Amino acid sequence: MQTRILGLFIFFMPLLAQSQILVPVKWENSLSKENPDKGEEVEVIFTATIDQDWYLYSSDFDPDLGPMVTEFDFVPNDTYELVGGIIPQNPSKKYDSLWEGEYTYFKKKGAFIQKVRILKSDFLIKGQYLYQVCSDVDGKCIPFDYDFEFSSFD
Repeated sequence: MQTRILGLFIFFMPLLAQSQILVPVKWENSLSKENPDKGEEVEVIFTATIDQDWYLYSSDFDPDLGPMVTEFDFVPNDTYELVGGIIPQNPSKKYDSLWEGEYTYFKKKGAFIQKVRILKSDFLIKGQYLYQVCSDVDGKCIPFDYDFEFSSFD
C-alpha cells in the first residue's frame, strides 16, 4: 500500500511542481505621509503593477454594466475617517459592445487614492480590495480580494 502511494506521489510530483497560482497583478499600498499626526489629512495610495497582456478594471464605471469594478472596503473605526471617495488615477476608457456600455481600466500600471483624516495618534486603517483582471490573449478573467492595513503601531 505504501509503495503504491509513493508511486502515485512520484508520478504526480512534476505536475504539482509546474502548477502555479496565476496572480497577474502585484499591489503596493502606502500612505502619502509615513507618520501622520492627529488631525492631518493623508492619502492612502493603492498601486497595481499589471502583467503584460492583462488589464485591471477600474472603480469608476457603472457596477451594473457587467464587469466587476474594483472596490475598496474600509473597516470603520474611531481613529480615522474617509474624506470623499476612492479616486482612480487616469484610467483608460473603452466601449464594449458585449456589455453595451463604457468601462474604465488600467494596463501595466494602475493607481487609486483615498483621502483620510487621522482622528487619533494611534490609528488603524484597514479593509479589503476586490478586483478583477482579464487577459487580452485568451479572455480569461480572474477575481481577487486582498486585505490591507496601515497603523501607527508598526
